[in-house]
Amino acid sequence: MSGCLAVWTLLVALVAAQDGAARAEFAALRGPGRSVALGETIELDLAVESAPGATLRLAGSFALDPAFVVEERRSSAAGDEDRTAHLTLVVRACGPGRFELGPFTVALTDPDGRERPLKSETLTLEIVPPWPPGAPPPPFTEWRRASSERSEPSISGRVPFVVLGIASLLLVGAWMTWRRRAMSPRGAAPRARGDRSLLARPLPDDLGARRRHCAALQAWLRAELAARFDATGFAWTREELITDVAAPWWSAVDREALAELLAELESSIYSRFGASAARTDIGSRLATLLPESPS
Repeated sequence: MSGCLAVWTLLVALVAAQDGAARAEFAALRGPGRSVALGETIELDLAVESAPGATLRLAGSFALDPAFVVEERRSSAAGDEDRTAHLTLVVRACGPGRFELGPFTVALTDPDGRERPLKSETLTLEIVPPWPPGAPPPPFTEWRRASSERSEPSISGRVPFVVLGIASLLLVGAWMTWRRRAMSPRGAAPRARGDRSLLARPLPDDLGARRRHCAALQAWLRAELAARFDATGFAWTREELITDVAAPWWSAVDREALAELLAELESSIYSRFGASAARTDIGSRLATLLPESPS
């Protein structure tokens, strides 16, 4: 009789151990119920019976339908009384429909540091939209949660960005004003201009007189550019006059004409051949390029 009792006790212990081992291979998954409203925040609780001090964490890949957005994750160790390790996921239901949540892979860490991989149960959850079943959904902006329920930045948090934006606009405006004043033609010439009637005079036939006339035309041209663009006309080379003085305001055609006139005048002044080859309409070409200005 005592032998039968011992065998029976051993069988009960083995069944209990196997049942406990089976339970330890799975994590319970609890949710808010069978359905939730669209936009509602819910909690998914993963729980495993374990020794005091054991903790639960997600392990491996964590696949969750895009209709759910994880906002928070909390973990609590098993206690002396509860003896259950918990892992809580706070998620927001963002899309209507019926969804299968899980199974999730978790790891149970015993107090001695050993980890055991576990699988969770599966939970079926329906997200119910506010419009009638079968009806087409309204535009997205009409069924979003109210703006008061969404996190909005406070006014005090916006002030630094507003101040920074205004300061940036003021700096850009000041720079543009300075740039315009520095680069635009002045209303009044800072220095005296040459005699414009020189442009209407015919080109002399005498070679020496022609060279002197071209020198006077070049001096008038540089003085006119200096007056119009507030530049030190006589301190600039031919290339600088074209690229730095005239370039910001003149078209490519006018700059090409200016370069041709400057080269022709310099050749006429410093070369006997250039003086003899100078075109007789050089004065009228200058007048066309630089029409008379009231200032």
